[in-house]
Amino acid sequence: MNYFLFILTNNIAPVFLIIGIGILLNHFFNLDVQSLSRLHLYVLVPAFMFNQIYTTQISMDQLNKVLIFMAIFLFVLYIIGHMIGKLIKADKSMENTFTNTVMFYNSGNYGIPLISLAFNNNAMAVAIQVIVMVIQNVTNFTLGAFQANDKGGSLIDNLKGVAKLPYIYALFLAIILRLLNLEVYKPIMVSLNYLSQAMIAVALLTLGVKLDSTKLDFEWNVLLSNIVRLVGAPIVAFIIIKLLGFHGILAQVLFISSGLPTAVNTVVLSLEYNSQPEFASKVVFNATLLSAITETVLIYIAQNFIL
Repeated sequence: MNYFLFILTNNIAPVFLIIGIGILLNHFFNLDVQSLSRLHLYVLVPAFMFNQIYTTQISMDQLNKVLIFMAIFLFVLYIIGHMIGKLIKADKSMENTFTNTVMFYNSGNYGIPLISLAFNNNAMAVAIQVIVMVIQNVTNFTLGAFQANDKGGSLIDNLKGVAKLPYIYALFLAIILRLLNLEVYKPIMVSLNYLSQAMIAVALLTLGVKLDSTKLDFEWNVLLSNIVRLVGAPIVAFIIIKLLGFHGILAQVLFISSGLPTAVNTVVLSLEYNSQPEFASKVVFNATLLSAITETVLIYIAQNFIL
């Protein structure tokens, strides 16, 4: 019950309050959702990704193990997403967006506080989740962006659509500066930190603005995505963890994290590339709400059956 109440009050409630503000703002002022989406993608995401890569301190052992797990996990979800897309006879845009909704999850503003509580602020557990968050964000804004932009056109055109977004260059710049051990001018880092902190709020406001103009009726495809993300993905993660022989805190964190709800950034990418934004909005909304129940179950399983 304590876990359920924590998730409800510390994860679900704050998220839906900000989404609600976005809904109210759009209702009264009719905001331009495309402008909000581009503020997020062209300013806040590059600052956030640079900040993450440049400042996150991780051990090579932890990094290697999480990288191996995430590579296998995301590959399996990629295959599952596209297979389901073909089974339901979705067009290219829907198939890719469906795959994005099952591959990419809210590993930062939801995942980190959840892991922190579940493991009593254990530094190793939080560090593992930070690595997951970095990998998720990098993959979401590269492969995820490519899929959102891919509606059946040529490979070159799709790559051009992704290459125009500045977060790719922010990512490489952060890696180069870390490898060369170069220090960024302090006022610049302070500015990047402020922008990074704004990313999550703007993403949730954008989702709220979009939801205000979205009819939240029942869709089987939305429910199917929610089931795969919240139930199917943890089953896949459990199998991979056992095959890799992971145990202890590493295995528990990866398992709990695997069932987090669909990332809000899938909506932002869908808006930018006009790739099923209403479907993505419904998926995120429902998955975030349902995760209050599913994550409580996953924490119980992790702490009692994954040792």
